[in-house]
Amino acid sequence: MSPTIVLVLLAAVAAILLWKVLLTAGCIGVVQWIAVTHSDDATVQLVAFALPALLIAAVLHRVRTSRNAVPGHVGTFDRKGFRR
Repeated sequence: MSPTIVLVLLAAVAAILLWKVLLTAGCIGVVQWIAVTHSDDATVQLVAFALPALLIAAVLHRVRTSRNAVPGHVGTFDRKGFRR
């Protein structure tokens, strides 16, 4: 494959991923806006802002801790979850 085709494919993948992130963020923002504007209850507003933040924190923590720094290093887990 020529480098031009590879670059075009990589740009397309990046655009698709960016679009998915922006769409997800927009949906979360719309739900938060609806919850804040239609409810005067502080609990509803707290849940509207805290729940997405907690979910993102959990996902980021899981992604960050599931990667091994050095493959095959003593004390790490293999693909089946066993310690080496």
